[in-house]
Amino acid sequence: IENLFFVFEMMQTKNELLIKNLITEQEIGFMVSIDLGRMDKIRRMNSNVNDITDLRKTVKYIMEQYIYAGSEYSVNISSFTRLGILNAYNELEGGGKLVVEMEMIDVESEESTTNIDDDIDFMDEQNLELMKRYIIIFDKAMEEIINLLKTD
Repeated sequence: IENLFFVFEMMQTKNELLIKNLITEQEIGFMVSIDLGRMDKIRRMNSNVNDITDLRKTVKYIMEQYIYAGSEYSVNISSFTRLGILNAYNELEGGGKLVVEMEMIDVESEESTTNIDDDIDFMDEQNLELMKRYIIIFDKAMEEIINLLKTD
C-alpha cells in the first residue's frame, strides 16, 4: 500500500505544479494517469505547492515517509534507485540548505545599475530551475513501482 501512497503523493504534487503553470509538461518528468478527483479525496493536509519553499517541504516529507531506509512507509525500490534519489536530494539541498551565489556589487559605484525587478526575475528563474530539478528526482522510483504493480 505504501507504493500506491507514494505514487499518489507524487502525482498530486506534479499535477498541482502543472495546473499552476509552475512546470510545463515537457519538464514534469514521469507521469501516471490517475483520476484527479480521486486523488484530491485522499490528499494530505497542508500539502499545497505554490513555490519552491512548499515544494522543498513536500520533497522532504516524501523522503522521510517513503525513501529513507527504515522510514515508516519505505517503498519497494532497488538500492541503486534509492541511492540515486538520496544523492540527488543531498546535492539539491547542499548539505541541508540551498546555496545561492550572488554577484557582489558596489552600491556606491555608478556601475551599479541593477534594479530590484531584475533581481526578483533572476531569483524566480533560479527557483523555477530548482523546481524542475526537485520534481524529477523520484521518477526512477515511480517507474520501478509502476512496473512492480503491473507484475503483481
